[in-house]
Amino acid sequence: MKKYICFVLLLPSILIAVPNNTRTPHSVELRGGVSVADGKSNPMGSFLYQYFLNDNWAVGAAVQPILVSREVRGGSLIENGTHRTITLVPIDFTVAYFFNMDSSLQPFIRGYLGPAIVRGAGSAEQLFHAGLGLGFRYFFTDEIFASAEVSGNAFALQEKTRSQNGPFFQIGVGISF
Repeated sequence: MKKYICFVLLLPSILIAVPNNTRTPHSVELRGGVSVADGKSNPMGSFLYQYFLNDNWAVGAAVQPILVSREVRGGSLIENGTHRTITLVPIDFTVAYFFNMDSSLQPFIRGYLGPAIVRGAGSAEQLFHAGLGLGFRYFFTDEIFASAEVSGNAFALQEKTRSQNGPFFQIGVGISF
């Protein structure tokens, strides 16, 4: 797990050395949205870095924390209650294909694959995440864009954990450089 996380974190510096012919080979996105699982909507945020190998294909890394549970047991937060927060954090390697790159509106398909960590309630479990998303980017300028994506996701969870399989809906902003 530690080797994988190191690889994902070092990926941007490795990719800088890979030559390509695109004008702005890097992009960074900050996104927010919801994860829908087991009939519940859970808030999430994400950070995505991408490196374009050519005009259509991009590889990258994404970190997408999801607030799975936020409960108060034994009273209110003010009255000595215990506060329990459980967060699911996928750390993914991504591969994306972008269509219509000469336009301001660029549809894409993106795959996610990597480990996920469950944090909270005094424990940390390691899981596995896979996802496939469809979305688009809309460029306001040559570098600044908005994005929207819906993705289907599956987690390999231990049986004692509530299933988190389901769609993610995200919108965000980004910059190409």
